[in-house]
Amino acid sequence: MRDALTRIALPPGGRAGARLAFGLAMSASRDSQLRLIRALPDPQHQTPRALGVDESALRKGHTYATILVDVTARRPIDVLPERSTDSFAAWPSKRRGVQVICRDRAGCYAEGAVRGAPKPLQVADRWHLWNNLSTAVEKVVRRAHARLWPCDDREIVDLAVPQRTPG
Repeated sequence: MRDALTRIALPPGGRAGARLAFGLAMSASRDSQLRLIRALPDPQHQTPRALGVDESALRKGHTYATILVDVTARRPIDVLPERSTDSFAAWPSKRRGVQVICRDRAGCYAEGAVRGAPKPLQVADRWHLWNNLSTAVEKVVRRAHARLWPCDDREIVDLAVPQRTPG
């Protein structure tokens, strides 16, 4: 029963897991479901081939950490207590096998990757690529807006929808 409740609780979490268990005629509160999840051992991670690196706010505006993610498995691997070159450089230097480092344009992660693991290819992650592209496109459109849509009050045309004829 414990294994079944743990398998039910793990994907959705406490409250949704409790509702699902109730629907399967297994009585377990959301707190019980969360206790089962917390009792599980931490999963052992292999060194990823593609490592994602980004900052994470522990206390927004005050305290930032570095989160490391296995990009192919889409799972967090580790959280470093600070956002610095030295703390990040130490992580890949202890673990061989990283082939690609996906990161934003932060200088501390670029320098840390070069110091800790100079061989892996460094690439910009997908979110930052899209964010940078959308920002650039928005700037271009704003500058060209007046030339793209010249509008004079005399040129406004009434675009009334034509009436459909029966049949």
